[in-house]
Amino acid sequence: MELAALDQISGGRAILGLGGSIRLWIEEQMGISYNKPLSAVREAVANIRGLFSGERVEHSGNVFNAHAGIRFNLKPLRSQVPMYLDATW
Repeated sequence: MELAALDQISGGRAILGLGGSIRLWIEEQMGISYNKPLSAVREAVANIRGLFSGERVEHSGNVFNAHAGIRFNLKPLRSQVPMYLDATW
């Protein structure tokens, strides 16, 4: 939602940077299991693409779940936002 709002106020210039983060931050700071970082990135990208295309997103994955059919409560300026992905070994 914040990315969609930022894209609107920037006139369609927002770019998302997304990565699997690091175990210390995810597990110890956020309390989320860090056993499938690649799955987390894949699921996040799929969900974000669905939201920007205007779909109601229902997802039951290895990392994320969205059972209520989530969607934006605003119309995104663009149906796709560029994403830069990061990965570490």
